[in-house]
Amino acid sequence: MQFQEAKTAAGTIVVSAPIQGAGLLTIAGPAELNASGSFDVPPIYGSEGSLVYNTGRAVGAEWGAGSVVGVGVPRHVDIRATGGTVTLPASDRAVPGDLGVQDGTLRLAGGNLVLGGNLLVAGTLDCNGQSLVFTGGGVQSVSRSGGLSVPFVRLQKSAGSVILIDDLTLTGAADGSAIEFAGALDVFDLGSRTLTLLGSIKGGSGVSAVSKAGSSSNLVVNGTGALGTARFVSGGRTIHDLTLQAAGPGTLALSTPLTVTGTLGLVAGTLSTGVDSSPSRRPARWCGPPAWSAAT
Repeated sequence: MQFQEAKTAAGTIVVSAPIQGAGLLTIAGPAELNASGSFDVPPIYGSEGSLVYNTGRAVGAEWGAGSVVGVGVPRHVDIRATGGTVTLPASDRAVPGDLGVQDGTLRLAGGNLVLGGNLLVAGTLDCNGQSLVFTGGGVQSVSRSGGLSVPFVRLQKSAGSVILIDDLTLTGAADGSAIEFAGALDVFDLGSRTLTLLGSIKGGSGVSAVSKAGSSSNLVVNGTGALGTARFVSGGRTIHDLTLQAAGPGTLALSTPLTVTGTLGLVAGTLSTGVDSSPSRRPARWCGPPAWSAAT
């Protein structure tokens, strides 16, 4: 198929053959890309234009660089590759809206994945050592039944929060960090789930880099050396279980009050806190050989 004048696809289009002159095509709804389908150049996506991969393939002109919906940048992306793998190029790709990995695998290959909306994984998200970056100005959810494991998450938000719908494990980047607060206002909401950090917390200060806990949420921190500073937003300073299991001389700093209603497990490492740590003020039972220091 070849376009020689501007056209707008208002409904769902199924691309099963090469499209020439794709720069003249505006996609206002879903565009489903099948095995033999392709675009010669990036199409134009409307404000709600989305891209659906129905088969495994290397990402081409249909999904280009950039963070604003328009030429080569769809608002939403869905992976429905039926056991296949959709492989990103060795450069960043952004989804200003929602990303769904429904079936098959989405694999990063040298670039980061920047998300402005929700992340729903039912298949496999292979970050391949790269980062997930959350930039949306509202609430962004992260969900995968049974839990999700990725190396590193960066929050770079101006408002809203990132909330866990299911458990999340951050296995750590090459520099040993697991999560970074890099935005003007970052809130990581544990919801009622478990966040496991196999590395350090970095970036941010004060109210610009905080977590939000709940009476059913849990935090597990592993790692080595300086594990960073954990801050909790007012109204989100009650957690069920807090576990520190650091290798070597690992130290986690706590810069805000936190009430632990379940188990405070200091298995290994040091928890350094600026709040009252006297036995009468410890709001939870202890397990393991604790190493506790009060920051001055």
